[in-house]
Amino acid sequence: MEFRKNLEKIYQLAGFKKLDYMDKAYEIYFETRKENKLRNDTPAHTMYPGYPHIENTTFSALEIFTSMIKGGFHFSEKDWMNLYVAGIRHDTGYWKDKGDNKGTGAKLTSQHVKRSMKMAEDYLNKKKFPKKQIDIIKEAISYTEVFGPKPKITSLGGILAGGDALGLISDPKYVSEYLPLLWKEFEDFKDEEGITMNKKLGYDTLKDIQGPKSAEFIRKILLPAVEPYLPYLKELGKDYRAGIQRNLDLLEKSIK
Repeated sequence: MEFRKNLEKIYQLAGFKKLDYMDKAYEIYFETRKENKLRNDTPAHTMYPGYPHIENTTFSALEIFTSMIKGGFHFSEKDWMNLYVAGIRHDTGYWKDKGDNKGTGAKLTSQHVKRSMKMAEDYLNKKKFPKKQIDIIKEAISYTEVFGPKPKITSLGGILAGGDALGLISDPKYVSEYLPLLWKEFEDFKDEEGITMNKKLGYDTLKDIQGPKSAEFIRKILLPAVEPYLPYLKELGKDYRAGIQRNLDLLEKSIK
């Protein structure tokens, strides 16, 4: 599996060697993916074999983490594991409760971060994680709230938020595949008056979400979460600016 191969590579690139950490990482990944398949029906915030947003977020965050180590910052293997688990569990709040057959998990958008924190806590308690470690993981997840406060760039929450944004806006499939899926989610996410998120944001058609308003959202909201880490990513020989700019150019020209 590509994700497992990439995970091993980025773990070793960070200078870590504990095999039991990788065994635990795989176990958490496959358990989460199995439950995701049963409970997550959101089109965009899902895992492989759908749009692999969770894998993209996690790997992007770990790339940032590793690049910062290469840039002279000190992080431990436990930090790596905490960031990894936070990434894998950061969008479980989209999972519907068992027996809930109404709509899709997109209806949980406004509460999904807090739900993800609670679900991570419940899951990790069953895995016998220490309370202190669980609290660190929950705090990291809390910073994936798009309009929430921004942490220091050296915090796991900052790195995870950066990875969450980077995994999207640098993806070559962001405009052509992700945004149409997000459109579907926004049709299912309604306010108290029954108005869809698409309507509230002024997206009257699918092409609207693939246009300049999405470029503006990237520039104002997502790019600031990523920008501080781009210089460090060059430590890995990665320059994501070209990919980000490509998506901005596509959006600003609009999809015809």
